[in-house]
Amino acid sequence: MVDEKKIALRPAVELSYLPREWQEVVVAAVHYLKRTPSHAQAKELRKLAESSSPTREMVYQLLDEKKPNQKDRIILKTETIRTYLPENLPASQREDYIIKALDHYGKYRARRERAKHSR
Repeated sequence: MVDEKKIALRPAVELSYLPREWQEVVVAAVHYLKRTPSHAQAKELRKLAESSSPTREMVYQLLDEKKPNQKDRIILKTETIRTYLPENLPASQREDYIIKALDHYGKYRARRERAKHSR
């Protein structure tokens, strides 16, 4: 999962200390919940495994908790959007350019919607 950039290295190191069967439970939980453990969650899982015998429910419950720093993110690959950006646009200005373009498009759609309803 680390090689595929599905999980960060530090949580992966913590998870590597879990018994194989619990690593498989974590992988199943990650696929089911569509969430990877944070470093803190991975450390908690390791501590649970060392001190007691965690249940599947405990693993799922821990991974299902919303991470405090978790924010929804949108990742756009440069090769996907390159044709929509000016060639000389610096990387530092791309986000602002995209936000302005989306704002413009939103206003355009609102005008079309108003025109459609006024007919």
